[in-house]
Amino acid sequence: MLSQIKYFRQRLIKYLENHSVTETAIRFRVSRKTVYKWKNRYDGTIESLEDRSHRPKNIPRKHTEKE
Repeated sequence: MLSQIKYFRQRLIKYLENHSVTETAIRFRVSRKTVYKWKNRYDGTIESLEDRSHRPKNIPRKHTEKE
C-alpha cells in the first residue's frame, strides 16, 4: 500500500515536469498546496516521497521530575 502511494507521488512529479501546478493538481485530484509540498520534498529518490511521522517533536505539558 505504501509503495503505491510513493509511485503515485512520483508519477505526479513526472507529470509536473511538463505541466503547470494547477493542471497537475486537477489531473491527480489533489490540492495545489500538496503538489508544491511533494515538489519541494522530492530529491530524485522515491524514498523522499514517503509519509513522515505525525508524532509531535516535543510535549509541552509533560510532567517534570519534581511532579
